[in-house]
Amino acid sequence: MEYFVISQDESLQGHLMTFEGLRAANSTLEVTSDQADAIHDLTVVFVNGDTDYVCPDFIERPVVLVSDTMKKVFEMYDDDVIFKCAILTNVSEESQRVYWLMLVDRLDCLSEQTEFDKTGGVKRIVIDPDRAKGHAVFRIKGIAETTLVINLDIAESLLRRELFGMKISEIETHDKVMTV
Repeated sequence: MEYFVISQDESLQGHLMTFEGLRAANSTLEVTSDQADAIHDLTVVFVNGDTDYVCPDFIERPVVLVSDTMKKVFEMYDDDVIFKCAILTNVSEESQRVYWLMLVDRLDCLSEQTEFDKTGGVKRIVIDPDRAKGHAVFRIKGIAETTLVINLDIAESLLRRELFGMKISEIETHDKVMTV
């Protein structure tokens, strides 16, 4: 099985809404399934943005939020992902949009071929496909990064739809290590 990293399209920076009361974050706040009971099933989140701001299907920061269409794709392939509704409300524009907070757990799936730098940061991620087998969407245990990984089925399904604001890039597996 092939795996991919899904991330927010960085070319949208400057055109995205901002979350009221939150400073710009360069990292993603990780929310896992063990926190599900502490999070309301529906939350109103206030956002700011003028008339030309965009609403992508995939928002990576400050937390992973996906559109309704994207949520349905994830649900087709993985029953373990928990979703909580977030209504993004822009008072000045008098608009609301439904998004879904994804609660995704970490999976112990790193290959011994993964390379780390001197500070412990990841230089090159390599997934062990045997340990990731049966998991369609997950984060990687053993690294500080909050990288969100999806399998080939989800990647193909997302790409068949007219979704906006995401980037999908292949991640190495130890049975298919790429040479540079």
